[in-house]
Amino acid sequence: MKLSRLPPEVITQIAAVTDGQIRIGPLMGVPGLLQELGEDPRALIESAGVDPRLFDDPENVIDFAGVGRLLARCAASTARPHFGLLLGRTTGLDALGLLGLLVRHSPDAGAALGNLVLHLLIHDRGAVPVYAIEGSQVLLGYSIYQPRVEGTRQIYDLAVCVGRNVMRTLCGTSWRASEVRLPYRRPVDIEPYRRHFQAPLRSLRAMEVRSTRRVVPGRRRRERVAAVAKGR
Repeated sequence: MKLSRLPPEVITQIAAVTDGQIRIGPLMGVPGLLQELGEDPRALIESAGVDPRLFDDPENVIDFAGVGRLLARCAASTARPHFGLLLGRTTGLDALGLLGLLVRHSPDAGAALGNLVLHLLIHDRGAVPVYAIEGSQVLLGYSIYQPRVEGTRQIYDLAVCVGRNVMRTLCGTSWRASEVRLPYRRPVDIEPYRRHFQAPLRSLRAMEVRSTRRVVPGRRRRERVAAVAKGR
């Protein structure tokens, strides 16, 4: 589709998110979670070098490095090394703005994942999505390409939760991943991950893999993913 044919609000969003930036939508739960954990949200957010006013509107953009710095500070200050996981529990398509609407209204799950991968850049310019078919498995993942980013574990945890919630929206709440792969060393406390994902967990050293992958059962590639979305 030519850019001139896109709705004005889409063109505005594309222009707003430049390289090294991301919409703040997926982080909108940070202030509430910090308060729930006994922290002063404004003070902690400012201590990470982030303007608290960014949280006034989910369409605001934030530097990708700022996201990592903020999440790392949140994890340390709350003594919750799985802070990104906690944040991601209820973060899904709604946090992705116009991209989330496009994915939600795609004709089937295969088309939805294709749209998510193709158009993620209107939401996120700090990482790239991974969508691959390996034999009978479909893998969905996320790979950070911005250099020198703190808190990558927190970002990956948030991303894998968002991916899980997207799949449950597309395929129904009974959907379960057959495996979740995390691109860092096994967490000291793995139990929160087991409880949340209810799937086998595989932890890889960051030097071995750069993407977080979520395995979706499949038999006939895209056709199988679409059938799962229909509950077949």
